[in-house]
Amino acid sequence: MTLTTEGTERYASDYRMQQLGVFRVEDGVRFRAWLPFAGDVKLVLYDDDRNERIYPMLNEWNDCWSVTVAGVKEGQQYVYRVDGRDKSDPRAQAMVGAADNSIVHLGEYEWKVNDFRMAPWNELVIYQMHTGTYPDKTVESSELLKGVLDDLWYLQKLGVNAIQLLPTTEFATERSWGYNPAGLYAVEADYGGPRALKQFVDAAHARGIAVLIDVVYNHLNPAGPKSLWQITPWQQPFSVGGGPLQEGGGVYFYNDPRAVTPWGSRPDYGRPQVRDYLRDNLMMWLLEYRIDGVRFDSVVNIRNAKGNNNDPANDLPDGWRMLQEMNNCVRAEHPRRNLLTIAEDLQGNEWIVKDTGSGGAGFGAQWDAAFIGVSRDQLAKTWDGDRNMHEVRRIIEGRYGTDRYQRVVAIETHDQAAHLRLTDCIDFGRVDESWLVRKRIGLGTALMMTAPGMQMFLQGQELLEWRKFGDDRAVSGVDWNRFCEIDKECRSCLNSRLKCLSATGGPCEKAISCSDCPDLPERCAPEGKFSGTFRLYQDLIRLRRNWHDNTRGLRGQHLNVFHVNDADKLVAFHRWDAGGGGDDVVVILNFANRSYDSYTLGFPRGGLWQVRFNSDSRDYDQGFGNHASFATEAHPASRDGLSFQGSIGIGPYSALILSQ
Repeated sequence: MTLTTEGTERYASDYRMQQLGVFRVEDGVRFRAWLPFAGDVKLVLYDDDRNERIYPMLNEWNDCWSVTVAGVKEGQQYVYRVDGRDKSDPRAQAMVGAADNSIVHLGEYEWKVNDFRMAPWNELVIYQMHTGTYPDKTVESSELLKGVLDDLWYLQKLGVNAIQLLPTTEFATERSWGYNPAGLYAVEADYGGPRALKQFVDAAHARGIAVLIDVVYNHLNPAGPKSLWQITPWQQPFSVGGGPLQEGGGVYFYNDPRAVTPWGSRPDYGRPQVRDYLRDNLMMWLLEYRIDGVRFDSVVNIRNAKGNNNDPANDLPDGWRMLQEMNNCVRAEHPRRNLLTIAEDLQGNEWIVKDTGSGGAGFGAQWDAAFIGVSRDQLAKTWDGDRNMHEVRRIIEGRYGTDRYQRVVAIETHDQAAHLRLTDCIDFGRVDESWLVRKRIGLGTALMMTAPGMQMFLQGQELLEWRKFGDDRAVSGVDWNRFCEIDKECRSCLNSRLKCLSATGGPCEKAISCSDCPDLPERCAPEGKFSGTFRLYQDLIRLRRNWHDNTRGLRGQHLNVFHVNDADKLVAFHRWDAGGGGDDVVVILNFANRSYDSYTLGFPRGGLWQVRFNSDSRDYDQGFGNHASFATEAHPASRDGLSFQGSIGIGPYSALILSQ
């Protein structure tokens, strides 16, 4: 069928979804499933008293079974009884639980925002979050997406323009990051189900924030007897490396050694119906839920059976073909909505982002594993002499192809933080009192925010979080006291020092009491111990996004790393778009515990250069040196391959951003 979503033309689409799952037709609600090799299939609908109502399903010519039923209600539970075994609907958008019944969800939702378009890719600053651990620990476990929605003011205040959610699909365990998908089309019940996700996207769009989600297509984790595993009687036993026979997963999975991954069973990309199942899932998120972009988990395990790069013997051509098909479908929607697909491939393979017409996979961007690994390593080294500025230069200059924004740069993601947060890597066990942590995180964040690429950081980084990232809110959720220690709900908090300001930064002139003000959280002045780090992130994000119209070069394609001093551990580079005043940006990074009152280096243009950011400022921490980092006049002189030179002051482990 042709899917045309309600609202403005921006959300209209000619993508043709397979007519499978549950959907309205003229004479009722149709239930339709692809169930090859089944001999007898019945729909079992449960009424409010849990009584079964059984409807025989028609066997169609194309291995699909269907039945149309009048009077079906939203929220009604159902299963398919396949040759006597109860099975969940593979395309159910809601489930009682990962191993339980499907729930009728017909998709009706009245959107409030109908004209949202994600920011251009060269302006994206992405906040990676886990729905299960981001909200305050007092939020009900069945309303976790609502808990995140209620805190969108915080992200808007921070300045990010995109959120990346870890997988939101139904998973098998009580708590999870979501990378063990059991019901690929269903929104996790504890997160609030499908309506809660749509409300969240709607609210984020109202604040100008795009929503990206993670999807997992390299493996599935069917849970329980009602699952996708052996959904029909057919399966093919196989052995791996001459080992004992093991049962195959049936029609949705490879039934040979290609099924094996470290996490679960790999879908059979060679079956057109399975590729349809996965591709329709992707397009459902983008079209029905109005998600703005998708990050694919472990793409290397979709394109290679062993998860290897440059290993033709184990390549999965059908997996590569599926990725191309998916990205072609997304690309067709791109002009209206600026949709984005991101690959977590981690092999540095430029074919991941090459266009499909030239044989590439067609992704918009991919995670830059080198940037993450090298930046963490250089920031965490104990001795300054061990830091390598040529390695820093290498990751600043990293790119795939000709577009510098086809990579996502980060100094920490959920994978690294699960083992040890960068804060603890720098000064283990002493984060809250450590000058080294605050200084080097400021330096590393400036490196990330000024290097070419899409920037991404993990929840809690902006508050110097040190607890390992996990799936239990009680021990690994965001510690919101680091932002503000006032023990009141944000919506009723009257800041004890009366620092609540208007949107312009001046005194508030609202003619209502603070306790009645709906905008209070957005206007609060946080009083947490690490609110200064929050402000550092806030300032860097604003410069990255050119809020003040004087750092446009941080959105440009052009880069020149013109100064690499490995002896003294300084690096400087020039970013620009078209060049000129308000465009040219110079970034200076000092990776040593040494300050300079006057350090001379090249500049790309003559005239006065203003300091727009100094990470050593006491605005970010009262323990910083507030080193005099002054505006400088660049004079004609050949230096660092440039035609002008100037002198700057810079503090230890500090970053400066200058522009004209």
